[in-house]
Amino acid sequence: MDILNAKLKPLSAIGDKVPQIKDFARNAGLESGVIVAAAGLVLSIITLFVFGATILTLAITVLYPAAKSIQALETEHTEDDKEWLTYWIIFGIFTLLDDFAGFILNMIPYFFWLRLAFFVYLFAP
Repeated sequence: MDILNAKLKPLSAIGDKVPQIKDFARNAGLESGVIVAAAGLVLSIITLFVFGATILTLAITVLYPAAKSIQALETEHTEDDKEWLTYWIIFGIFTLLDDFAGFILNMIPYFFWLRLAFFVYLFAP
């Protein structure tokens, strides 16, 4: 329990600055850090439900290729550099297309999953 209290101490400092949270925590018999942590958890869950497909798609289509691009730049030969540069050009064109025609593309059922499959196909060996 002491470990939990130590982890909640910074959150309690934040919660104590907001009078409404401090009063609610006092009335509920909890530390204000618990209220702040619960609010953060609820907001995180809502964000994942609303924007989950977008977050997942962007994480997979940006993080892995970025790591592989850095690896490719560190090698001596240039073939892998060209491969990843081509990926980033296609990614950029597709992102621009998505920004300008996103309202049309979002009408396609499972668009985010199709986009994810397309980019996984691009960077798969």
